[in-house]
Amino acid sequence: MQKILPQVIIAGTAFLIDAAKEELRDAADTGNRIRFDKLKDEGGYFTMLYDVNSKNIWTNLVAADEKNDHLRKIILPALILSKNQAISDELARSINQLSSERNWGIYAVNGQLARRLAGELPGINIDGSRFIVDWRLKELRDANDVSRKIDLSRLDMNEEGTEYVCLYHTKSKEVIYNAGAYQADDHVAILRIPYELKLDPVAVARQYGLKETELLEKFPMQEVLNARLEPIDNRIRQSQKIQQKNKQQKLRSGKRKGKRL
Repeated sequence: MQKILPQVIIAGTAFLIDAAKEELRDAADTGNRIRFDKLKDEGGYFTMLYDVNSKNIWTNLVAADEKNDHLRKIILPALILSKNQAISDELARSINQLSSERNWGIYAVNGQLARRLAGELPGINIDGSRFIVDWRLKELRDANDVSRKIDLSRLDMNEEGTEYVCLYHTKSKEVIYNAGAYQADDHVAILRIPYELKLDPVAVARQYGLKETELLEKFPMQEVLNARLEPIDNRIRQSQKIQQKNKQQKLRSGKRKGKRL
């Protein structure tokens, strides 16, 4: 059985880590390779000046000190290049956190991301149910009842553009798309769903014609996705009930009484 090699994403490009051959190999172009002995040993870390255009080490020493948008300093922990070290989910989590904080320019591929790149869709927990995230169709599908869907294209977003927001009936477990027409009900709450860059950054990258791993450094895959349910403010609820009551009274008082014969 062929051994599955660990992967690391360098400035948006996925590389296989082949410790036996002591090289990083472009997952999409196996002829593009970076040998370990070309990296600079910094004691516990290896560094390189990386050219995002050629997807390899920058070798033009004349221009190496110039500030070019296509050049990045990449830092690789020696641990992930070791022959005896697989990248566990825990190790990947630590590396990715440090890379984000210290601008290493890498993203270690954990089991969750490997499955996503292989075609498995992410999931999100909504009010006790697991929904499948299908950003291509702009919908969330109940994992146990595919007929039960949430159409993201019909939902509003918060002012920051980071959440989809809608009304949700906790008893019927249905989204209320027409907020202006719903009846005040103690079972109605506000549902907040993370935006697409948290739901599935791989699918968003594909949508915009980018490499599927290109957004992960800034928008990593979420280990756990949860939608939030918030109670509607009691003052708003009471106001809505009063408005509905007044409307019903006006309708009743406005009815014309017929003459008795």
